[in-house]
Amino acid sequence: VRAGDIVDMNDYAKNIMEEYMREYILNKVKERRDFDLFFKNGVYRCGIFEDKYITVFCVDISELKNEEGKVKRKLKKGEERYNNVCSLMDLVIHDMRNYTFLLNGYLEIIEKEGFKKEYNEEMGKIIENMKKLIEKISVMLKSSEHIKRKRININEIIENTIKNLRIKAKKKGIKIIKKCEDMYIYGDKIIGESFMNIIDNAIKYSPRNTTVRIDCIKGEREVTVKICDQGQGIPEEIRDLIFERFKRGNSGIGMGLGLAVTKHIVDLHNGKIWVEENSGGGSVFCISLPTK
Repeated sequence: VRAGDIVDMNDYAKNIMEEYMREYILNKVKERRDFDLFFKNGVYRCGIFEDKYITVFCVDISELKNEEGKVKRKLKKGEERYNNVCSLMDLVIHDMRNYTFLLNGYLEIIEKEGFKKEYNEEMGKIIENMKKLIEKISVMLKSSEHIKRKRININEIIENTIKNLRIKAKKKGIKIIKKCEDMYIYGDKIIGESFMNIIDNAIKYSPRNTTVRIDCIKGEREVTVKICDQGQGIPEEIRDLIFERFKRGNSGIGMGLGLAVTKHIVDLHNGKIWVEENSGGGSVFCISLPTK
């Protein structure tokens, strides 16, 4: 087998390649193993036949490799689609159970106390949230390459999230400190759900009269948001598990559905999410999103 028969190179490069290939092939012959040779113009599967002499024969498998690549890409998309559907079902079960519980509660109150205007307003909010859930479903069914991306100000997303959770934080005496400037990513507005889930959990599982701090850090190619609470913290050995469906930590953070959905949304944006220990006690949830 000579490289010069397959690859068109100048004499100097050809001599180096032939020497390298000779060494490579001899090693494979010693090991009595089949092997592949990769060239610019194709891929060759080489086998070893041993009789009176040792013969190395190579067959062009370029087309087979191309087909293999197509199948792998289809399988990857199929796996991503399956994970999307699983996360979608988690989202639907999780949120619809809550909405149904709330609506049933108001209906029971109406039966006992009669209809009141404030009940109508609260039920209207629940129905509005159910409409938003339908919007989420449409995004969750998509793969990352089909997300409608636009320029999003992370600072505004977080500010709106804090406004929506301000009353909940006030009831527990929790002070939210935000240190963020205008920082932009390209993504879908559903990314706001990730911050909503994490900040909501930080408020929910933090002790009364504590602080939740939100820091935004701009890197060369990413924006990282850190949400720090003063809760019980999450043991290092289960920090990865809490992002899986139906998993929960010692802190009792739900059934893991909210965090699993959060991770899925971050993954759709080619981002990363992880947990660190808060030096002042508690946990630090980190979300890193690419700026392009």
